[in-house]
Amino acid sequence: MNPFEDFKTYFAQVASEHLEIKTFVHGDVRRFQAKSRSEMEYPCLWLETPNQKFVDNTGNTFIESTGAFVILHNAPAGDAEGQDQIWSDTNEIALDIIARIRKDSRDKTKFIGCSNFSIDPVDTLFVANDYGWRVEFTVKKSWSLCFNPMRWLADLFT
Repeated sequence: MNPFEDFKTYFAQVASEHLEIKTFVHGDVRRFQAKSRSEMEYPCLWLETPNQKFVDNTGNTFIESTGAFVILHNAPAGDAEGQDQIWSDTNEIALDIIARIRKDSRDKTKFIGCSNFSIDPVDTLFVANDYGWRVEFTVKKSWSLCFNPMRWLADLFT
């Protein structure tokens, strides 16, 4: 596993285990938009590609990632009550996921040191009447960055 695969796998599992989430998508906006409306079931968890900052304290290496996910649902255009209900429902799902991340962090079963959660409303994403919440957070995880000579041409180090 590498840090990106570890991150993606964790959120795919979280999405598959939540009783309300129907679709998991990861990647950039183009990848999200590429999902046809017939493939997209709501609510959807869209995991953005995280950044990775490596911090070396001479004994261990840590990866500090800033990650974000978006919980979206679709409402008919002009349906203010439907939009409000979607914001309420997707807010509850976003808070469920934050609680799950925090639990896994405390249990040290997945990620270590989750912090700095922020949550912002999302509306009319891609002019498709998608509403929900974007959650941004920091994950700190210990990671080995040992040099592997098997991944390099041998004559470079002779």
